[in-house]
Amino acid sequence: MKLRHLVRATVAAAVLAALPGPALAIQGGERDVDNTFANVAILRFVDSDGTYPTDRWRCTGTLVAPDVIITAAHCTEAPVDTVYYSFDWQGPLGEPDAKAGIPAELANDPGWTLAGTNADGTQNLFTDPDWSGDLQLQSLDDIGIVVLDTPVTGIAPAEIAPIGYLAGTPRGTLFTVAGYGVRYAKPTSGPQKPVSTADRERRFTVAPLSNLTRDTIMLATNPNDRRGGGGTCFGDSGGPVFLDGYLVGVTSWGTSQCCTAGQAGYQRLDTADAFEFYGPFVTG
Repeated sequence: MKLRHLVRATVAAAVLAALPGPALAIQGGERDVDNTFANVAILRFVDSDGTYPTDRWRCTGTLVAPDVIITAAHCTEAPVDTVYYSFDWQGPLGEPDAKAGIPAELANDPGWTLAGTNADGTQNLFTDPDWSGDLQLQSLDDIGIVVLDTPVTGIAPAEIAPIGYLAGTPRGTLFTVAGYGVRYAKPTSGPQKPVSTADRERRFTVAPLSNLTRDTIMLATNPNDRRGGGGTCFGDSGGPVFLDGYLVGVTSWGTSQCCTAGQAGYQRLDTADAFEFYGPFVTG
């Protein structure tokens, strides 16, 4: 597989990134109506000039400590310096306006919370210094950290897998992925070309392991694959990959522009290299 064909699918929501671009909403998945993935958040990033970014700055992240959310590096990298979050499984109704300081929409939709901003002199967003923007199989380093100004209460953080946990995992093993990205589906009438829907619902699905590299979890993302139930898409970037209840990775990239088939790459979190970056945030 040539990297120039990869699409970073998770940052984009309604706007598709050109090839190559960032990671892959959940295709062929289920709505998280039982709030099973209560610690999975929708993230909204604002860039350093205080203006509204395009929807490509909407990502997914997972609470791994009361004041720490882990996501993808391509979500937290500059010029982003402010982030809002919500753990509402259906997603906030409005979009936060950084110019107002406190989102005007909070009066009608309390789901959005200001996580923090680098602009106030306290750094809230951190990007793995080894992240180069290259969607690689061996040196991905696509990890970003959001440190919250105020710790979250009432939600149990996810537990990250121990170092080396995935070693020897057999091909076909089913992993669980979750996120708030867009979905592609055929219309009920008219032309049957799949169209995107950015409904901001948290969804989840399972996908089989196709390959495991030193740095990357490769999953098959075909919703019609009998071994699994689907895959990730635009807006799911930085979202969780679970195995046996452990958080083992974050969503990074995919190979299908409409997220209907192909493979997707997920940054491993069970490596010493990854832990070197995120470990100090999680362990205090």
